[in-house]
Amino acid sequence: MSFVGKLLVVLQVVLSVCFMAFAGAVFATHTNWKQENAATQAKLDSKTSQMTALQNRYEQLDAETEKLTAELEKERDTLVAEVQNLTNENNQYKARQNDHENHANVAQEQTRIALKHAENRTNEAVTLRKENKQITDSRHEELKERLRLEVALTAEKEKTALLNETLKNQLRDIAQLKSALRRAGLSDTPGPIAQAPPQDVDGRVKRVKKNRRGTVDLVEVNIGSDDGLIKGHTLTVYRGGKYLGELRIVETSTDMAVAEVLSTAKIGLIQEGDNVTTKL
Repeated sequence: MSFVGKLLVVLQVVLSVCFMAFAGAVFATHTNWKQENAATQAKLDSKTSQMTALQNRYEQLDAETEKLTAELEKERDTLVAEVQNLTNENNQYKARQNDHENHANVAQEQTRIALKHAENRTNEAVTLRKENKQITDSRHEELKERLRLEVALTAEKEKTALLNETLKNQLRDIAQLKSALRRAGLSDTPGPIAQAPPQDVDGRVKRVKKNRRGTVDLVEVNIGSDDGLIKGHTLTVYRGGKYLGELRIVETSTDMAVAEVLSTAKIGLIQEGDNVTTKL
């Protein structure tokens, strides 16, 4: 067999195989279409049954809706009538309320007038109580001042008695010293008396110096020799009318002086800004 013959045989075999495959595909396709048609018909029958059931349900719901609508319309008419009745009652209530408000306003105004009168009487009573309190406080202050003066007078009397006693003791001591000086062959004539400080010099503490114990031993004041102060003069320290202590000038300049602390009161330490004077 020639090459062409072999080629034709092969081609015939290939075509036969293709025709057989095509026939099988057609058969399979036909079978699938039939099955799908049957399944689709079954689905269609099912959907038709469901549609029929839904149609029946819709007709039932439509009838129920018509019935419910009729009932609601009837109830609406009833409610409209009730609303109208309530509106009429509300108008009557508002009219009565207006009358009550008018009466309440009149009563409120009367109450306000009464409260105003009561407030005026209360203010008058408060004013009288204040005046009485002022009179009572004034009497108390007068009694306190009188008692303070009596106490101060008693203290001055005691101080005077103590000074007199001290003076007597000092005179006795001086007499004894003079006698001792004469026995020792010394003169008993006193030396020159230190000049007394001016009586109208006032100043303030500028600075204080404390010792190791924390107490003040030196004080600088803002008055000096231009004010008539000299070494040996004494100053009194006070704060707000309270006595704080005594100072003695140890060094002076034109506008300041340094003093040592002779004595202090128990009410507090001498501080910057305290007052000093030569009047006391």
